Amino acid sequence: MSGFPTRISRTALGPKLQDRKPVVHPNKEVGKAALNLAFAQLAGCNVVSPLAWVMFESDGTVQAHAEAWDPNKSTVGPTVTKTGPGVYEIEYETTYPDDDGVDVAISLSGALAMPQTAALRHAVAEANGPNLVTVRTYNSGGAAGDTDCLCIIW
Repeated sequence: MSGFPTRISRTALGPKLQDRKPVVHPNKEVGKAALNLAFAQLAGCNVVSPLAWVMFESDGTVQAHAEAWDPNKSTVGPTVTKTGPGVYEIEYETTYPDDDGVDVAISLSGALAMPQTAALRHAVAEANGPNLVTVRTYNSGGAAGDTDCLCIIW
């Protein structure tokens, strides 16, 4: 079964498990109830957890990032380009290898941006392509203004 960037469903993990025999030694054996619950919770968390996050400076320099499809951080993260006052484009590659090494297209569907400053700021983010997010930051007066930002991406 391939993994991220494809989101898995409960059915992708296989049918509900059945015990071949009763669990006699619960400290040495795992029964169907525990595994079925774990699979359901894993699939549920998978569909609501972010795919990626990136923290960048006001000039667009990436400070830190992480992607669900790359738990070992073996690929390069996103590029952040400052395109105007308070406007940043976060771009990922169009495909990334899954855990079987097969390239799979990513599909970003939403984002949330949070300014990283003690000063009053506001930020909005929009996933406007399968691999592109635009972040806009504003100062306390509502005008476009540059600021460090954290963006969480679904």
